[in-house]
Amino acid sequence: MVFEGIVSDVLSRVLGEYVKNLNKDQLKIGVLGGNVVLTNLELKEDALANLPINLPITVKKGFLGRLELKVPWKDLKSKPVIVNIDSIFALAVPQTANYKYDEEAEKKKERETKKKRIENYEWLKSIKEAETEQIGKQDDTFTGRLVTKIIDNLQIVINKVHIRFEHKNEIGRLYAIGVTLDKISAQSTDERWIPSFIDSTKSNIIRKLAEMHSLGVYIDDSAQSMQNLSTQEFSDAFYNAIPSLKVHDSMLRKFIVKPVSSQLKVSINKSDLIEKSVPKIISECIFSDIVCALSAQQHHCILNLLQFTNEFLRDIKAVQAFTAKHPVATVSEQAGDPATGRVGREAVV
Repeated sequence: MVFEGIVSDVLSRVLGEYVKNLNKDQLKIGVLGGNVVLTNLELKEDALANLPINLPITVKKGFLGRLELKVPWKDLKSKPVIVNIDSIFALAVPQTANYKYDEEAEKKKERETKKKRIENYEWLKSIKEAETEQIGKQDDTFTGRLVTKIIDNLQIVINKVHIRFEHKNEIGRLYAIGVTLDKISAQSTDERWIPSFIDSTKSNIIRKLAEMHSLGVYIDDSAQSMQNLSTQEFSDAFYNAIPSLKVHDSMLRKFIVKPVSSQLKVSINKSDLIEKSVPKIISECIFSDIVCALSAQQHHCILNLLQFTNEFLRDIKAVQAFTAKHPVATVSEQAGDPATGRVGREAVV
């Protein structure tokens, strides 16, 4: 039951970061049965909080349409673990019309992030200790080989991703900036780059094939808001806005980065022998034509977004500088100490 517990814990922790009301008991039952199917999961408001730049945006509406995990517990030696994710749709908006940087809130968020990292470290450590207790030294080599085989043959497929941000410019006109992706996948292949189950014990070379279809970026300078759409209308609108490999040019007029596709082939030499003439990793990446086009109106939307970002970052710096020069004092520090007669610092409210 070691592997089942690990998979269940990993899914609970990862999904719990992004979706609401996750039924962990149902998830655990599905993992034990080898087939997990979760549908229509609602995204949390802070699902986009881990962006490289911390912006005051929130997910107004978002869904994960379907997540399917297939784990052939009885036949892990010859069948891959498959992860299929379909329809990740998220609509982001500014947190409030008059958002102000809150230093205490940001410090609290930073403390929670550090706390979560420590908890994850302790969780991984506890899993490793549990494995050591339950698996004897004689079986340890077998277990290691099995885990390696599972990882080597893990297949991941993500279909239909659409992330959209809506905001109003200085004259109150709504615009939208979005990223769409038709499909991305990663799987192991044979020597002819045909997806297949591989046995790493029979060959020192592991081949991985990753493919991306139709990644694009659009700006709609005269957008219609999707905030008030029903769940079905919302899903249909987001789904239909994702261009596929075969799409009419009229659909691409709003795209500043036309849909790009690519293929990545990676060969990994897992031999313990080190030879200077034999590379450990060989990779080959091929991209389709990368086409960018920008209208004057779309350029103005980008400037507006940069202004929105700059105002937020400027607010952060201003609050940090003010706090450094004017530290906030407690009530006792304001009044001073009656016993000594010393006057406290001036408080800043």
